Amino acid sequence: MNAEERVAQLESAFVTLTRLVQSHGERFDTHLGWINQLGAAQADLAAAQANSEQKIAALVDAQIHTEEVVASTNERIDRLIEQAMQTNARLNRLAELVERLAEGGRGGET
Repeated sequence: MNAEERVAQLESAFVTLTRLVQSHGERFDTHLGWINQLGAAQADLAAAQANSEQKIAALVDAQIHTEEVVASTNERIDRLIEQAMQTNARLNRLAELVERLAEGGRGGET
């Protein structure tokens, strides 16, 4: 192989290497773009997660408050039931008293 052929081969190799470097640069730019997109998406996800955590915390607080209100309401209902039972007992005693008085007022007539 003479010098001219070697120079031609070197020039061809240099052209090939230049194309490979350009191709590598383009792929690097593509990968860098993907990495930047992933980073932005990760930041968006982190913000969305923080927002979700705030909403969940608010829901937990609301649930605790609701449970307290329900417990208080149940206590009031229990007191009302107890008062209604006492009222019914008093009404029954009053009805019995009225019946006895009515029977006694007739002079023992039935």
